[in-house]
Amino acid sequence: MKKDTPCSWSNLENVYSLKSTVSSVQSLETRYPVVDESRVFRALVNTSISSRAPFHRWVRYREGYAGDLVKEVFRRYPVDPVKCFVMDPMVGSGSTLVAASQLGLDAVGSDVSGYAVLSSRVKTAKYLKSDVSDVEKFLKKIPELSSDSTEALRHSLSKYFNSKNLAGLIELDHLIKTSKVNVRVGSLLKLALISILEDCSNRKKDGNGLATRPTEVTDVREAFLDKVNILIDDVREIAPRPKGYPIVEAHDETALNLESVARDFELVSRKKLGCIVFSPPYANSFDYFESYKLELIFGGYVKADEMNKARTRLIRSYRLNRPPELDREEDLVCLLCKEIERRIPEKEKVTGVRDGRTRLVPNMLRAYFADMRKVIEGGYLALSSGGSMHIVVDQSSYLGVPVPTDTILARIAEDAGFKVKRVTVCRTANTSGQQLKLYPYLRLLLRESIVTLVK
Repeated sequence: MKKDTPCSWSNLENVYSLKSTVSSVQSLETRYPVVDESRVFRALVNTSISSRAPFHRWVRYREGYAGDLVKEVFRRYPVDPVKCFVMDPMVGSGSTLVAASQLGLDAVGSDVSGYAVLSSRVKTAKYLKSDVSDVEKFLKKIPELSSDSTEALRHSLSKYFNSKNLAGLIELDHLIKTSKVNVRVGSLLKLALISILEDCSNRKKDGNGLATRPTEVTDVREAFLDKVNILIDDVREIAPRPKGYPIVEAHDETALNLESVARDFELVSRKKLGCIVFSPPYANSFDYFESYKLELIFGGYVKADEMNKARTRLIRSYRLNRPPELDREEDLVCLLCKEIERRIPEKEKVTGVRDGRTRLVPNMLRAYFADMRKVIEGGYLALSSGGSMHIVVDQSSYLGVPVPTDTILARIAEDAGFKVKRVTVCRTANTSGQQLKLYPYLRLLLRESIVTLVK
């Protein structure tokens, strides 16, 4: 294979080994309108803008997108606030729900991460002036933290923190749990505490988990107070809001049960589902529960010894030891898996090492697209006629084999009954420096996109 040959999605002979893969990928690329709008969306498919915006800035969520992306979607595909509500079945840090709420739209979200559900609920809660006063009273009563690290040394997360910081976090957690405040205030304080865990730890989110690095936080109490004050500054601006609060809910539920969550919210809102906006886990083998284990375990959402069990509720974007049980297989997905499987021995011959991690990738890809088919089919059944679905997704690659996730999902959606309006290219996507060195053509191929579908 010529690794230095310039190429595009219309010129793939030097990218894939099988002619059937080339023709299948090119067929999908020309089947749907693929429109480059990177000028509009480049800065919106990450959190660089929202990290400074009220409410959106509360939580640092690597996989999030800006609330302005959601607002741009609603501008192009308006949702009637009188008749329809909005949904995000993989709510993450809550960008979709916050944007919908700010526009006066009823919205419902779900996620298998308790931390994500907490974040979404706290950001969209209906705060009163008395809530702000209660938070301020709580802050004034926080004592200087004890230096006793006995409990910290026994904690399941002890290896991720220095004992002083973990002891302070445990003490603050106890103060919040035993305080006599309402649910809104207690949840806000809990979110503020959990959101500083990474900064207070000796770890940082990196790649497929947590990388080691020394913490810069020397005073946990001060870090907590600073974070709560940021939250309260934003709440103070909107509490109380005028009458007519939109109804916003977030539930601990898998996206595979999208239709059920939507039907229940129809009864609450007395409206129909008009729009779904979400970003699924990317088909990149990342274990998102591993990246957020500090928040999930410390927050009490998952026990340290039950992480594997908790992962079974995720869309299967992580490596799988066993082949997935499939109702059906996508032809192109099977071809891509064959491409990867053909290259594994070549790599192992060069390195002299068995590549157990990459050997699990084909299982992951088959399971990922099977799960996404269920989500998309559930979305089609739940949406009202004329409703739209918008999937923000990244492409990936393994051993130089690009996976055109956006057009594969578009084809799955078309099978489900959707009309594919367009695939909007938001920006070029990244992959590892090692892959780029071996396969420079990936710079020209990989992209992050929005797949727009209409029922």
